[in-house]
Amino acid sequence: MTLQELASKADVSVSLISQVERGIVDPSLSSLRQIAAGLNSTAFKLLEAEDPPIHHVVKGSGLRLDLPDTDVVWELLTPASLGSLQVAVAELVPLGTTTREPIAHEADEFMLVMSGTVTLELDAERIVLNQGDAITFDARRPHRVVSKADTPTRVLVVVTRPIL
Repeated sequence: MTLQELASKADVSVSLISQVERGIVDPSLSSLRQIAAGLNSTAFKLLEAEDPPIHHVVKGSGLRLDLPDTDVVWELLTPASLGSLQVAVAELVPLGTTTREPIAHEADEFMLVMSGTVTLELDAERIVLNQGDAITFDARRPHRVVSKADTPTRVLVVVTRPIL
């Protein structure tokens, strides 16, 4: 369909269609509805964001971060550029910790123990989590994870604001 054909179907000017297409102007709601009708669509469909790209991580192929002075290797399962959510697997060595001292950061945090047993040190609290246990907390509270297993421990960690 040409710009002229769309303009005719939508009962708007070719100039308006061209300017909207090039991002020079935002149409009024009325004009947007007319353009959508000319395209046999709806205003909501035209405003809907494109499908985000799919980020597929095959087991063991995520970006691995081995941070200095820690007992953990992180496997990042979400793209670093995602912005609002980060999912990673923490692999702790036997009896290891995620950080030497508890840390706090702006986020909500979710943890699921995939294997082993850990203690979540959350402020003065000590919460034991076994395989299959999950917990959600405000990460502004100082925290760290300590492995209580004599084998490697795996914990799925989801944070609402990326920190890795």
